[in-house]
Amino acid sequence: MAISRYLAQRHADNQISQYVDHGLDANFVPYTPHESALHYISPDAYAEMLDIVAEIELESFSLKNKLVQSDCFSIQLDKSVDKYNIDSLFGTIRFLDVDYSMSVGFVGECHNEQRGVEGMMAAFTERLLQSDCLI
Repeated sequence: MAISRYLAQRHADNQISQYVDHGLDANFVPYTPHESALHYISPDAYAEMLDIVAEIELESFSLKNKLVQSDCFSIQLDKSVDKYNIDSLFGTIRFLDVDYSMSVGFVGECHNEQRGVEGMMAAFTERLLQSDCLI
């Protein structure tokens, strides 16, 4: 629903600018948004897009197997808050590959109602369980 309202508003703004520039007898102009206008429409659409990227990333290689073979790894959590005041965590794991090169795996985007470090770790652990990455 939010996407259709957004596009309707953008279309209306486009038509109003035609009336301002060419008067009220201006022709109707079809609205064709640039692809970049559709990239981040709503926090929900963006979160869904990140989940899809994570699923593709996890399918492309077995992160769990790479972590088992790795000598060490580190976890990075990036926390952000969207316009609905919902915390989102984006998890990545950096690890040494078998040839000792640094590799990065995107685990995904996750949520938890609990605030603070405990909530972050609970959300990330749940995401690891969903993606079958826990060793």
